[in-house]
Amino acid sequence: MAYGVEHELAMRMWKHVLPFRQINHTHVIARELAFHIDGLTQKTEVTTLCEKLETAEDFQALCAALIEKSPVLLNESDSAAEASIYAIVNLCSNVEPADVDRLLSRLVSVVEGGPADRATIRVKLLAFLFNNMNADSSARYTCYNSLVKVCGASGYLHALESQFEQLPEWLAEWNCDQSQTRTLYRNIFEACKKCDSPAQARKFQMKFLQSFDKESAAEAKDVACEYLADAIRDSQCYIFDEAVELEAVKALEGVSPIYGLLQVFFSGDYKAFAEFASSNPGVFEEFSLHKDVCEKKMKLLTLISLSTDTNEVEYKQVAESLQVEEDLVELWLIEAMRKELVTGKLDQLNEKVIVRRAVRRTFGRDNWEVLSERLEAWSTAMAECLETLRTVQTQKDAGGHKSDQQRYMRSL
Repeated sequence: MAYGVEHELAMRMWKHVLPFRQINHTHVIARELAFHIDGLTQKTEVTTLCEKLETAEDFQALCAALIEKSPVLLNESDSAAEASIYAIVNLCSNVEPADVDRLLSRLVSVVEGGPADRATIRVKLLAFLFNNMNADSSARYTCYNSLVKVCGASGYLHALESQFEQLPEWLAEWNCDQSQTRTLYRNIFEACKKCDSPAQARKFQMKFLQSFDKESAAEAKDVACEYLADAIRDSQCYIFDEAVELEAVKALEGVSPIYGLLQVFFSGDYKAFAEFASSNPGVFEEFSLHKDVCEKKMKLLTLISLSTDTNEVEYKQVAESLQVEEDLVELWLIEAMRKELVTGKLDQLNEKVIVRRAVRRTFGRDNWEVLSERLEAWSTAMAECLETLRTVQTQKDAGGHKSDQQRYMRSL
């Protein structure tokens, strides 16, 4: 019998199961679902439970049975699957509060494991489940993890990105421990990779790695290596100062050759890169890095270093540092300007570039001290300027008052 049977027919069926005083709308929904699922599975298991329904425990067992048999519902049309799952959630809301999370967590697992070609309805159902759970429910954590994995596998992760800023608050509400937090961050960065969102992936790889201290850093070796390879590979990433400060990354020293490659990308030049590549030829294949792409990136990083803390750089110096012919220097400078790594103007007549600004690859204590001195000098200059303005205004006000007195005396 199909789900959606007429109300009167359902009521007549129930009269043979329970005394009339026990019949209510919830029981009718349960009965209809049971008939529908058993009709799809060609069995009578769930209907049999309906016939034995007398206590709250029986009703809870019925909800659990409906959920266990619910995978068959995901093979139906989107609207039919949606109606049936919504009905099951409605039924679960009538069991003891302590058991609701357990039942809904199981339903989340069923939806997550549904047919791969039904991603749209699975995402919609998981979102419905998430939004209908209590804000502090631990089942919400389970549901969000499933939502991330399904969205990542199906290309719908963009639908969740606006929620990522709320994760710290949510994790606190769900009373998640460190292990659970790491699991969620790992699921997110893996989903980001599947959806071709490298910047977002690195953001959550960073969050994941930041949770490891010196004692536990070795546990994150694989993710740390993966994070560094992704950062080196990414054509938009040119700053590595955060990476070198991670304990999980520091633990790679002497353990993985990618740590040495990181140091070159962090503060070395193209000459250092060439020497490292010659001594460690296997590092590129091991971490799926293209040597020619790394070379190009390293030349741009070298160009950044040449342009930092200076007003001009000669073409000859660029050619020597990048190990290229002088007639190719302008192409490299234009590429650096296109990527906004260096801002300036080419002086072709004098064969040099006039530098206005360059991205700073590292920003250490010395740089902070210089910045502090400049800010202090600026603050002092502004204070002096304000004092001068106040003095001028006072003199102007005094002059105006004197003129008013003179006009008054002449009028007498």
